[in-house]
Amino acid sequence: MKAVLLSISTLFLAMAASAQSAPKPTERDLQVAFDRHLKDAPSARFRDVQLVREGESGVWVMCGYVNAKNAMGAYAGYSRFIGAAVREGKSTKYVVMELGEVADQTCSGRGL
Repeated sequence: MKAVLLSISTLFLAMAASAQSAPKPTERDLQVAFDRHLKDAPSARFRDVQLVREGESGVWVMCGYVNAKNAMGAYAGYSRFIGAAVREGKSTKYVVMELGEVADQTCSGRGL
């Protein structure tokens, strides 16, 4: 778990960008970010997505819940996720880092 947290912290520091207000991801933005993590990313539903600025780096920590269809075609239930939002010029890139227990512990530790 320490390795995952260290990786997340390192990524946040490496992805510095300037941003004043919190990005507002659309459901499609999040589905694209989840493409590598879910069997059926287009089926993903999201709730309670919150973004908190990470220091002065311009990187936003993103926590929320995702529910998507599994290999059997049924919704698996909501799981916690943690990711980041980074402004790149006029666009924002969303990255998902972890799902499940580690995300739950990390987001809870940040008050999210």
